[in-house]
Formats: sequence, C-alpha cells, structure tokens
Amino acid sequence: MSVDLNKIRRYERKYLITPEQAETVREFIRGFMAPDSHTDLAIGGYTVNNLYLDTPDLFFYNEVKRRRLRRFKPRMRYYGDDPSGGLWLEVKNKYAEIVWKNRHRVAAKLWPGLLEPQPAGDGPPVSIEGPRTFEDVVGLFPVQPVMHVRYFRQAWVSELDNYGRVTFDTRLRCRPAFGSTDLVAPEDELGYYDDAVTTMAHDSMVLLEVKTETLVPWWAIEITKRAELWQRGFSKYGYGVERYLTHPEGQGRVLRA
Repeated sequence: MSVDLNKIRRYERKYLITPEQAETVREFIRGFMAPDSHTDLAIGGYTVNNLYLDTPDLFFYNEVKRRRLRRFKPRMRYYGDDPSGGLWLEVKNKYAEIVWKNRHRVAAKLWPGLLEPQPAGDGPPVSIEGPRTFEDVVGLFPVQPVMHVRYFRQAWVSELDNYGRVTFDTRLRCRPAFGSTDLVAPEDELGYYDDAVTTMAHDSMVLLEVKTETLVPWWAIEITKRAELWQRGFSKYGYGVERYLTHPEGQGRVLRA
C-alpha cells in the first residue's frame, strides 16, 4: 500500500532490544506485514545513509538534548551505498510523541548547491508547524553538514492498516562531517555506536521503531507485550554528536575541519 508520508501524522516509539527480542517481534509480524519497497530481498533489508545538518552552535542537537516538546531537524537521506539514485531532502518534525515529515526527492547532481539559500517561493516559509521544506530550513538557519549516519534497516509495512510500520536498525555507524558536503563516507571513517558502552546495555542492541497513525492498532500493543518491551528514546543524530563531542579525538571538532 503506497502512502504519502508528507500527509501522515504518526506515533513513533523506539525500543533498544536484544536480537532474541527482535526475532520474537519478527515472528509475530510476519503474519500481517510485508517488507517495504526499499528492501533488497537477497539481504533482507537495505542500507540507509543520513547526512544531518546543524548550525554552528548545534541548535538542532540541543533541541533534542533538552527534549523540547516541539522540535524539528533537517537531514538528507539516500538508500544503499550509492547516492546517484537520488537524494531525499527531509525535515523531520516532532510534537510530543507525534511525528511527521516534509520530504521530497531530488537528483544527486544538484548537491551541494541545495545548501545555498534560495529565493523564497509563494507563501511564508514557516507555518504553525514550522518550516515547510528542507530549502526553507536552509534559508532560515546557517546550517552545514555535521554528522553522517549509516545503518542497516529491515523494514516491514502493515497489510491491515492505512499506515503501520516496524523497523529493525543494526550496524549503526557514524562520523563527523566537519562541514564537508561529501555524500559518501569511507568505511574506515565510520565508527560503530550500537555497542554496549554507547547504548548502556549488556550487549550490542537492535533499535526497534514502531510507527503507527495516531490511533494505535492492537498489534502495536501486542508487540510490546510479547517481547516485553520498554520504550526508550534513541536519537541517531544525538548519540552520534555525543560520541564525538566527548571522544578525545573528536572533541570540539564537530563543525571545524
């Protein structure tokens, strides 16, 4: 079922779980969910690359850190190892537990010119919900690339609902971008941060996300019961920044090359 994510207001709940809990969830959802459209069936998932943008004083990171009730952050995303297939420019908005996105796809050849502020289009760039588009954020804030995050995702979509989605993220890696607009991060520059130390757990964990429309379906509740899940926030961008803000080799170099 094709859904326009720009029109969906959803609940997004995150859980750090063990591989055993992840398998319990997979076994349960196989009966009414199918792999999403990006899935490479040969490997059972796909790689996601996110390039997060922020201001020199890390405005968007600090909004997450302070747990602002209403916040948003800009990012660029592409799927797989090669960005030539196209880039998704996104503004991810959050109010309490409700999340929505403004995103659209562009050709990779337009990058990095998209980071140059453009003349405003028709209508105001900011509504009551915040900036409308990625380009609006670029025009309003002095943003530059701060963190490149890469992970492997297994994603399932509900065949029972208009919108329902369950994702399993592993192999979480990141590197500071230092303002560079490079789209491809070399493998040897990416550090893992789904490890026990970073996640404050006994073992490397799986990041489970359960995404539903605002009327939470029965199966979302059943998942938490069957796998004995406890909700926990986990910002991929936030953890990445903290890793390099506190690491001796990265401290103070999040934005400066």
